[in-house]
Amino acid sequence: MPRVSLGPFARTLATLSIAGTALSALIFLVSPWVFSGLAREDLPVEVASALLALGASILFFRSLRRSGRIFGWPGLVCVGFLALMLFLIAGEEISWGQRIFGIETPETFDGNIQNETNFHNFATDAFEFSYYFSAFVLLIVVPFVISCRPNLPRLAKLLPSPATAAVALPIAAFDYDHWMVSLAQISSFVTLFVAAAWAVGTPDGASRRLFVTAILVLVWVQAIFLAYGAAFLRIWDVTEYKEMVIAGGFAYYAYELFVRLREADTAENAAPDQRWRAARKPSG
Repeated sequence: MPRVSLGPFARTLATLSIAGTALSALIFLVSPWVFSGLAREDLPVEVASALLALGASILFFRSLRRSGRIFGWPGLVCVGFLALMLFLIAGEEISWGQRIFGIETPETFDGNIQNETNFHNFATDAFEFSYYFSAFVLLIVVPFVISCRPNLPRLAKLLPSPATAAVALPIAAFDYDHWMVSLAQISSFVTLFVAAAWAVGTPDGASRRLFVTAILVLVWVQAIFLAYGAAFLRIWDVTEYKEMVIAGGFAYYAYELFVRLREADTAENAAPDQRWRAARKPSG
């Protein structure tokens, strides 16, 4: 079994992510109106999604130069792609500021399902599911593979760690809108399997408790949504919460990559100085 131990910061953020997921289910049980209201345009859930995606984009952009210097063009392409994609996602989330600035929807976007200035609502289901499944692969599957194979090539340092997956685990709880799609069910069960494997394999009691708690919360929340799904005011409200968790996962990934590259850059710059000092050190 893969042995994963989370640091205090990652555990704290993962705990907040899991607790927030449980809270969202409680809000839904108490008042579907409030649950839906929080997910409406320009309200907390959507704003948080946009800000987290934008923050992740900024951090990836800030990592661009270091990734290119340390890993060459593969690092540049990988990090640049993530930075650009998350910037686009942040912009799409708020329809590129249309409501903020009171801009009328151009005629070009007449076919938009929500009559907004964005592209994803021309084919909402296709865009959403592509985004969700890609996020599942990158934020959950890739860290699990990394945890199973410690001796990976140097480029693997560009990939998200199990800490990122721990923060992003709750994406498995918000699949009600796509539950009848087999890939959605597969991604949910695989996420639970990943958490279970880490819970069994970790030598760290705090990490084990977190993974076990995550499993219980994810199953409980998904069960609530499936059992009381008829109470949703808008069936897609649940996906707004999912997008917030995904954005949070990407934000943590961007943060850990930024820190990782900064430390690698510092170590690389320090090495010549250490060699110079060693060469000047008198012998004998």
